[in-house]
Amino acid sequence: MLEIKDITIEALEKGILQDSLPELYELKSVKEDSVYHQGESSFEHTIAVLKNIFKQTADGKNRNIQKCLEEKVEKNSRKSVLIIAALLHDIGKKEAFQKSTDGVISFLDHEELSAKKASVLLDKFFLTEMEKRRAIKIIRNHGEHSSVTKPENSKFEQEFHEFKNEFADIIPEIIMLAKADVSSLKSMRKNKSEEFNFKIDFYNRFLRNF
Repeated sequence: MLEIKDITIEALEKGILQDSLPELYELKSVKEDSVYHQGESSFEHTIAVLKNIFKQTADGKNRNIQKCLEEKVEKNSRKSVLIIAALLHDIGKKEAFQKSTDGVISFLDHEELSAKKASVLLDKFFLTEMEKRRAIKIIRNHGEHSSVTKPENSKFEQEFHEFKNEFADIIPEIIMLAKADVSSLKSMRKNKSEEFNFKIDFYNRFLRNF
């Protein structure tokens, strides 16, 4: 069984968790190549996202966010559940991988596939059933914001208000994971800078005012 203290960047990069989570290391063979990802593997992307999550959760400047993350779900904190959700947020990309005849790579419904796969893998962690359900909910919905947070979306305020209400119980986690995810996309920063900056500015503003 894995504990939250076992999830470190060093342990992941050195392969220490390979026997416990072989499914995660299978993502090394899943290459992502698009305007958002440029030649990195899904494993490398997961490491980059997790690094950003560790950085965000260690930042003590926003006391409201820190207080929120310190809250217990049951046995574990919201922070711990978020870290595990971030670790497994793209675990279904191997199954979701598609490559069209003209070479375009996509991962249709990877959030749902990741949630289903994570529902089995979460049994490897010291989590209560409620905490597992919470992690699955974060994973399943971590991409829901994407179509809303676009600079060309004229209904952005209305749609995000609806989104926030629908996911009120996990909204800080969703936004922190979204920020960690988008921040890791160097190709998006280069090729879609307007959308990248819009998203990051919005995530920062939301977390600052939480």
